[in-house]
Amino acid sequence: MARIHSNRHGALRASFFAASLVLGGCGSDGPNDIEIQGTWSSDFGVETISSELWETDGGAQTVASFDNSENVAVTQSPPDDMFNPDRFNKIVWTEPDGDAFYYCVVDFGFESAELPAASTSSADDSDPENSGCGGMFAWTKLTRIE
Repeated sequence: MARIHSNRHGALRASFFAASLVLGGCGSDGPNDIEIQGTWSSDFGVETISSELWETDGGAQTVASFDNSENVAVTQSPPDDMFNPDRFNKIVWTEPDGDAFYYCVVDFGFESAELPAASTSSADDSDPENSGCGGMFAWTKLTRIE
């Protein structure tokens, strides 16, 4: 059973879901949960991920959609975000390995959820410890706290 997320304003993006992401998948706490949910530590602080929010020490983004089979999430920055208020972003992650995984923000700053979902931007996960997340950002390693 797929779980469809809407943005915080309740606007369902039908074309986004139909054309881009099959939502849900094999989550650790249920079939409709994001597989990487939990509380994690990185070089930048603590991050808490759920099927609804991706929280960092710098704030929280709404999870607009995710696909566990493709390891991708589309998030929306909050209205008070310093760089991309109310904008949508595409995050990819590696398969969790034990109590750790890596993620990469491959696209950001879009006006609608459809644009990052349709984006073909990706990252090279062959050596996430050292490189591969495009020219702007490095992969971020998260290690499970809870």
